[in-house]
Amino acid sequence: MTDVLKSYRFREEREADWRKLDLILTRAENSGVKALSDEDMATLPHLYRQAVSSLSVARSISLDQNVINYLEGLCTRAYFFVYGARTSIGERIAQFFREDWPAAVRGAVFSTVLAALFLFGGAALAFFLCLQDMDWFWTINGHNFFDMRNPDASVEDLRSTIYTTPGEHGQDQLSAFSSFLFNNNAQIA
Repeated sequence: MTDVLKSYRFREEREADWRKLDLILTRAENSGVKALSDEDMATLPHLYRQAVSSLSVARSISLDQNVINYLEGLCTRAYFFVYGARTSIGERIAQFFREDWPAAVRGAVFSTVLAALFLFGGAALAFFLCLQDMDWFWTINGHNFFDMRNPDASVEDLRSTIYTTPGEHGQDQLSAFSSFLFNNNAQIA
């Protein structure tokens, strides 16, 4: 038997079911799934499985590429109606903000509150310790961490590190520092 005859017989035996599936899918795509009758809804999975089976056979016996392409498209369209999402994108987004996101936040409340407690508690503890005795600043931060910008620096020293006339050494240091800060933040992110 020639390949053309095989392809013709294969197509002839199954084409009525493919057309029926195509008709149901076209109706569902144009008017929505609610426009389908109960009979159409009951036959849709059966016709889908037949189309997938036909596609498998068509690929295995190397039939006409046009038939394979048609079946792939048909099966893809049918897949979304059989197994696809049951809601529209708008309904899904609304569900996310109405249910999923609040549930995720509720699930993370304990760890978030605990982390915030440690963060702000540590900052408050450091602040009040340094407020009572400035030696705590060096205990918390270390002596080698700061050069001129520390609690012991005068206002003139602090201003001289930032506010300089263009071309002076301080402006170059500010540019280098801002580049370092930007680079460091980019690496962290």
